[in-house]
Amino acid sequence: MSIGSKIKTMRCEKGITLRDLARRIGFSPAFLSRVENDKTSITLRDLRKVALALGVPAVVLLEDELCSAVMLVRAAQRKVLIHHVDKSKNPVTQEFLLWGTRFRMEPAIIRLPPHTSSGEPSSHPGDEFTFVLEGRVVFHYGDSDYELAKGDTIGYLASISHSWENKSEEDAAVLVATSPATY
Repeated sequence: MSIGSKIKTMRCEKGITLRDLARRIGFSPAFLSRVENDKTSITLRDLRKVALALGVPAVVLLEDELCSAVMLVRAAQRKVLIHHVDKSKNPVTQEFLLWGTRFRMEPAIIRLPPHTSSGEPSSHPGDEFTFVLEGRVVFHYGDSDYELAKGDTIGYLASISHSWENKSEEDAAVLVATSPATY
Protein backbone atom coordinates (compact mmCIF):
# COMPACT_ATOMS: atom_id res chain seq x y z
CA MET A 1 0.00 0.00 0.00
CA SER A 2 1.39 3.41 -0.93
CA ILE A 3 1.90 6.28 1.51
CA GLY A 4 -0.99 8.17 -0.10
CA SER A 5 -3.29 5.16 0.22
CA LYS A 6 -2.32 4.76 3.88
CA ILE A 7 -3.07 8.40 4.59
CA LYS A 8 -6.47 8.12 2.90
CA THR A 9 -7.33 4.84 4.65
CA MET A 10 -6.39 6.17 8.10
CA ARG A 11 -8.19 9.44 7.48
CA CYS A 12 -11.38 7.61 6.50
CA GLU A 13 -11.09 5.14 9.42
CA LYS A 14 -10.94 8.11 11.77
CA GLY A 15 -13.90 9.82 10.11
CA ILE A 16 -11.87 12.88 9.08
CA THR A 17 -12.81 14.59 5.83
CA LEU A 18 -10.16 15.48 3.27
CA ARG A 19 -10.94 19.16 3.80
CA ASP A 20 -10.62 18.89 7.62
CA LEU A 21 -7.28 17.07 7.45
CA ALA A 22 -5.95 19.56 4.90
CA ARG A 23 -6.99 22.45 7.17
CA ARG A 24 -5.35 20.85 10.24
CA ILE A 25 -1.98 20.54 8.51
CA GLY A 26 -2.05 23.67 6.39
CA PHE A 27 -2.39 21.98 2.99
CA SER A 28 -4.88 22.74 0.29
CA PRO A 29 -7.50 20.00 -0.15
CA ALA A 30 -6.38 19.68 -3.79
CA PHE A 31 -2.76 19.02 -2.78
CA LEU A 32 -3.76 16.49 -0.12
CA SER A 33 -6.00 14.74 -2.67
CA ARG A 34 -3.05 14.48 -5.08
CA VAL A 35 -0.93 12.98 -2.26
CA GLU A 36 -3.64 10.46 -1.36
CA ASN A 37 -4.02 9.45 -4.99
CA ASP A 38 -0.26 9.15 -5.54
CA LYS A 39 -0.21 12.00 -8.07
CA THR A 40 2.50 13.88 -6.14
CA SER A 41 5.05 13.14 -3.45
CA ILE A 42 5.27 14.50 0.08
CA THR A 43 8.30 15.57 2.10
CA LEU A 44 9.20 13.81 5.36
CA ARG A 45 8.52 17.05 7.21
CA ASP A 46 5.01 17.25 5.77
CA LEU A 47 4.49 13.52 6.32
CA ARG A 48 5.17 14.11 10.02
CA LYS A 49 2.48 16.84 10.07
CA VAL A 50 0.01 14.42 8.51
CA ALA A 51 0.91 11.69 11.01
CA LEU A 52 0.48 14.05 13.98
CA ALA A 53 -2.92 15.15 12.66
CA LEU A 54 -3.93 11.49 12.29
CA GLY A 55 -2.58 10.63 15.75
CA VAL A 56 -0.06 8.01 14.59
CA PRO A 57 3.75 7.82 14.55
CA ALA A 58 5.10 8.98 11.17
CA VAL A 59 6.84 5.66 10.61
CA VAL A 60 3.43 3.97 10.40
CA LEU A 61 2.87 5.80 7.11
CA LEU A 62 6.22 4.55 5.79
CA GLU A 63 5.63 0.94 6.76
CA ASP A 64 5.93 -1.68 4.06
CA GLU A 65 2.56 -3.44 3.93
CA LEU A 66 4.24 -6.59 2.66
CA CYS A 67 5.77 -7.27 6.05
CA SER A 68 4.33 -10.05 8.14
CA ALA A 69 1.23 -9.55 10.27
CA VAL A 70 3.06 -11.42 13.05
CA MET A 71 6.02 -10.17 15.05
CA LEU A 72 7.77 -12.75 17.18
CA VAL A 73 10.26 -11.36 19.68
CA ARG A 74 12.33 -13.89 21.60
CA ALA A 75 13.27 -12.93 25.16
CA ALA A 76 16.92 -12.46 24.16
CA GLN A 77 15.90 -10.11 21.32
CA ARG A 78 14.03 -7.53 23.39
CA LYS A 79 15.20 -3.96 23.03
CA VAL A 80 16.08 -2.57 26.44
CA LEU A 81 16.39 1.06 27.55
CA ILE A 82 18.29 1.78 30.74
CA HIS A 83 17.04 4.77 32.75
CA HIS A 84 18.56 6.66 35.66
CA VAL A 85 21.94 4.98 35.62
CA ASP A 86 23.45 5.86 38.95
CA LYS A 87 26.49 4.33 40.64
CA SER A 88 24.62 4.07 43.95
CA LYS A 89 21.66 2.02 42.68
CA ASN A 90 20.62 -0.44 40.04
CA PRO A 91 19.19 1.08 36.88
CA VAL A 92 15.53 1.10 35.98
CA THR A 93 15.08 -0.82 32.73
CA GLN A 94 12.36 -0.76 30.11
CA GLU A 95 12.10 -3.86 27.92
CA PHE A 96 10.09 -3.42 24.73
CA LEU A 97 8.04 -6.51 23.97
CA LEU A 98 7.04 -5.28 20.49
CA TRP A 99 8.41 -2.34 18.56
CA GLY A 100 8.37 -0.82 15.13
CA THR A 101 5.58 0.30 12.96
CA ARG A 102 3.37 -2.76 12.74
CA PHE A 103 1.35 -2.21 15.88
CA ARG A 104 -0.59 0.73 17.26
CA MET A 105 0.31 -0.28 20.79
CA GLU A 106 3.57 -0.49 22.67
CA PRO A 107 3.86 -3.11 25.41
CA ALA A 108 6.91 -2.98 27.68
CA ILE A 109 8.11 -4.27 31.02
CA ILE A 110 9.53 -1.68 33.40
CA ARG A 111 11.74 -3.13 36.12
CA LEU A 112 12.12 -1.01 39.24
CA PRO A 113 14.84 -2.02 41.74
CA PRO A 114 14.20 -1.12 45.40
CA HIS A 115 13.83 2.60 46.10
CA THR A 116 13.76 3.67 42.45
CA SER A 117 11.21 5.36 40.23
CA SER A 118 10.41 5.67 36.56
CA GLY A 119 11.67 9.26 36.76
CA GLU A 120 9.94 12.57 36.29
CA PRO A 121 6.22 12.21 35.60
CA SER A 122 5.44 12.17 31.90
CA SER A 123 2.36 12.63 29.78
CA HIS A 124 1.57 11.91 26.14
CA PRO A 125 -1.44 11.33 23.92
CA GLY A 126 -3.34 8.06 24.19
CA ASP A 127 -4.18 5.44 26.77
CA GLU A 128 -2.10 3.20 29.02
CA PHE A 129 -2.63 0.03 30.93
CA THR A 130 -0.39 -1.16 33.77
CA PHE A 131 -0.25 -4.64 35.27
CA VAL A 132 1.99 -5.27 38.30
CA LEU A 133 4.00 -8.42 37.58
CA GLU A 134 5.96 -8.51 40.82
CA GLY A 135 6.48 -6.47 43.96
CA ARG A 136 4.64 -3.34 45.00
CA VAL A 137 4.60 0.05 43.31
CA VAL A 138 3.10 3.42 43.97
CA PHE A 139 1.51 4.78 40.83
CA HIS A 140 1.46 8.58 40.73
CA TYR A 141 -1.29 9.98 38.49
CA GLY A 142 -1.90 13.70 38.43
CA ASP A 143 -2.49 14.63 42.09
CA SER A 144 -3.39 11.07 43.16
CA ASP A 145 -1.31 8.11 44.32
CA TYR A 146 -2.34 4.47 44.00
CA GLU A 147 -0.61 1.64 45.85
CA LEU A 148 -0.53 -1.41 43.63
CA ALA A 149 0.57 -4.98 44.42
CA LYS A 150 1.32 -8.03 42.30
CA GLY A 151 -1.68 -8.81 40.09
CA ASP A 152 -3.23 -5.33 40.30
CA THR A 153 -4.07 -3.45 37.11
CA ILE A 154 -4.87 0.15 36.30
CA GLY A 155 -5.90 1.88 33.07
CA TYR A 156 -5.72 5.61 32.47
CA LEU A 157 -5.51 8.50 30.03
CA ALA A 158 -1.82 9.00 29.37
CA SER A 159 -2.32 12.73 28.81
CA ILE A 160 -2.30 13.19 32.61
CA SER A 161 1.20 13.19 34.14
CA HIS A 162 2.10 9.80 35.60
CA SER A 163 5.01 7.77 36.99
CA TRP A 164 5.79 4.68 39.06
CA GLU A 165 7.82 4.32 42.24
CA ASN A 166 9.11 1.32 44.16
CA LYS A 167 9.41 2.35 47.82
CA SER A 168 10.02 -1.21 49.03
CA GLU A 169 13.14 -3.30 49.68
CA GLU A 170 12.23 -5.75 46.89
CA ASP A 171 12.34 -5.58 43.10
CA ALA A 172 9.16 -4.61 41.27
CA ALA A 173 8.12 -4.99 37.65
CA VAL A 174 5.15 -3.64 35.74
CA LEU A 175 3.83 -4.51 32.31
CA VAL A 176 2.76 -1.32 30.55
CA ALA A 177 0.85 -1.15 27.28
CA THR A 178 0.61 2.23 25.58
CA SER A 179 -1.67 3.06 22.68
CA PRO A 180 -0.69 4.61 20.39
CA ALA A 181 3.01 3.73 20.54
CA THR A 182 5.12 6.59 21.88
CA TYR A 183 8.69 5.49 21.13
